[in-house]
Amino acid sequence: MTKDRIFIAAVGDIMLGDHPVRFGNGVRSLTDTVGVQHVFSEVRGELEGCDIVFGNLEVCHSNAGLVEGVLESEEFRGAPSAIPVLRQVGFNVLSMANNHAMEHGLEAFWDTKNHLEENGIFAAGVDGSDGGCIPFQFRDTTSPICLLSYSLRPENYFKLGVVPYSLRADTLDRERRILDEVRSAKAQAGAVIVSLHWGEEFLDYPSASQVIFAHKLVDAGASLILGHHPHVLQGIERYNGAVIAYSLGNFVFDMWQTPTRVSMVLKVQCDNSTVEFEAVPAYINSSFQPVLLDGVERQKCVAKLVALGNMIRRNYLDRNVDSWDAEELQRSEVDYARQARRMTQRHRLGNYAFFLTHLHQYKRSVVRQSLSRFLDRRVEEITAKS
Repeated sequence: MTKDRIFIAAVGDIMLGDHPVRFGNGVRSLTDTVGVQHVFSEVRGELEGCDIVFGNLEVCHSNAGLVEGVLESEEFRGAPSAIPVLRQVGFNVLSMANNHAMEHGLEAFWDTKNHLEENGIFAAGVDGSDGGCIPFQFRDTTSPICLLSYSLRPENYFKLGVVPYSLRADTLDRERRILDEVRSAKAQAGAVIVSLHWGEEFLDYPSASQVIFAHKLVDAGASLILGHHPHVLQGIERYNGAVIAYSLGNFVFDMWQTPTRVSMVLKVQCDNSTVEFEAVPAYINSSFQPVLLDGVERQKCVAKLVALGNMIRRNYLDRNVDSWDAEELQRSEVDYARQARRMTQRHRLGNYAFFLTHLHQYKRSVVRQSLSRFLDRRVEEITAKS
């Protein structure tokens, strides 16, 4: 029986490994002991009953290429056994188009995709033989719903050729390629959802170029845009009937800074002509569980989301960003990049402080490898500047 409307639950980054600065006491270390079900136990009810449950799978889930005892091989790596649990709690579409997808190599990437498919989860953001993103199609509606997923972030790890995920960064025609694929999908679907791994980390508002491109996507046929990568929430905009969630933040992660722990489940009702949504606030607790907020804390989070949306309106919409000339756009982008560098530096210093104040929690081998990597990177930076 076909439906006139579908129900979607969308979340941001799902990271079931250990962050480099939480290695030995992060998400993977905890779930290896208590089980992956633990981290989703407080939000499972919000995911149940939805036709599409979407998230960004931040790391690979594979043992391919694993070298035990080597920090760079073990960090940011999820267990294959976690994939069936993701399906059990409701996820049926997970994006692999992100800058950590290839961190542990090509074999680990394809192994992860196979694990997803074997468990009934669509691996979104993988390119087909024609170089275009393979769409997810939900057909239990009067008109199909199509989801496309892309990464606009530079590839960090794989330097040996073309990556298998839908990377649309650092190419002159990246916007044209995505817009063409969205138009093509819209010609065959009632509604098109676009997932984007984009923006800058830790900034709670998008850049002018992001807003302009999001509007172009809507004009090309997108009904819903789901953003992730910044690790913090950003505002939600309505534009020409579509919904643009610029960043859904983290959903499961072992970052410790308060802004990175504020989360949400975006609940959407969608048909061929309308999109309605509700942002359900959550907070990632010390056990890495996203927990639904209520009472005063819920009100604070809702007010924060409203404020973030108002920031987009003041910065861009009230100033008619779509008509900015090249000079005005360039000034805005330069300032945005400056803010991103400041925020990245602040978080880097925070990482160092966390590591040093928690030295007693790490194995000696982890401390040794972390310090060695720190020194190597500083030498590289100094060499690059000289």
